[in-house]
Amino acid sequence: MSGADDDNEAADDQTEEGVSLPEDPAAISKTCSPLAPFDLFGWRPDPELTDDENYMDVVLLITRHSVCDWQGHMGSIIVDPALGLEEGGAQKQPDQKEEGFQEGIGKEEVRIRRLERRLLSHVISAATNSPLYGKEDSDLHAEIDALGQACRSHRSTEGCSVYITMPPCRRCFAALVAFRVGRIVSRKLPPEKIRAVAAERGIEVVELTAAQKRTQMARINALVNRSRTDEELMQFVANRRKRKEGRRRRGELKR
Repeated sequence: MSGADDDNEAADDQTEEGVSLPEDPAAISKTCSPLAPFDLFGWRPDPELTDDENYMDVVLLITRHSVCDWQGHMGSIIVDPALGLEEGGAQKQPDQKEEGFQEGIGKEEVRIRRLERRLLSHVISAATNSPLYGKEDSDLHAEIDALGQACRSHRSTEGCSVYITMPPCRRCFAALVAFRVGRIVSRKLPPEKIRAVAAERGIEVVELTAAQKRTQMARINALVNRSRTDEELMQFVANRRKRKEGRRRRGELKR
């Protein structure tokens, strides 16, 4: 038997105790360049959730980096479902021989890491809303910035899914139509007029269910709070109260 045959037989005899993915789970998200600028607070995907729920978790986490305190925080990612597909539309499967095996990683961890790599490999852009004219105003909406990033990266957005913290306004929706996105996923439905036009254009509009939103906020808050010290949490609460009071003074909120 040749040496190559010996190697193949040895590989076939190995059990899936783990694969040689990055030792630091957070390193997987750091290799996804659109998300690299954002702290995801130790996020890991949950295999029990839908892809939409996992992606919306990422959106809420990058939303934490928005500086638009007075007009609301927004985040958006654009996902290309066609990335990583083989000819004929089948999802490429990890090559165990290419990945190799390593001790100490259980099957569940392998499952999570493969899911994380699959999900993040489809993300082509990510952004928060940002100010242009005022220090904390939401002038450049998150989905528009994400579209711009995709263009600068020479990525087509045709047929892509756009995940947004809040539904797009009319102007942002018009831009999404112009860029031929296929789906819009948010925590709320857009106004009826936008939904009607989306249906005419063949754009699917998806809203997370009430139950999904409740469990999502619990997950996100727990994740973020674990990454903060008691002093940082107290400062966060104080800053949030200050922002709300400022908005009340400007008449943006009712008491």
